[in-house]
Amino acid sequence: MPATVRSMLTIHLSYTRLLHEVCEQLHLAVPHFVAASNSDGQFVSSMDLQIPRTETVTETVRCESTPFPTYAAAEQDVVRRALRRLKDECDLQVQDVNYEDSVVYKSLNAT
Repeated sequence: MPATVRSMLTIHLSYTRLLHEVCEQLHLAVPHFVAASNSDGQFVSSMDLQIPRTETVTETVRCESTPFPTYAAAEQDVVRRALRRLKDECDLQVQDVNYEDSVVYKSLNAT
């Protein structure tokens, strides 16, 4: 890969879109987040997240971001934390199918 292409490579990962997909697959309402600025002018986001406990019982837990200088960064941080909480609490296995397919493709072409 040429050096000029490497320096221009940017990958954008949307935790918000991933959270929507996970909630849809778990049949949960997609949580809404609220962001506010603190006394230092930093943004902090929070959301109430539903954690399924049984087929009929869900627990609501609060997720909060750390302070960030931008609204968007605080939003992505709280969503990332919510995803991690869902992953841990629901024992979710998150796989990057694009990466896995790439590894299989590379191994097939290596022979």
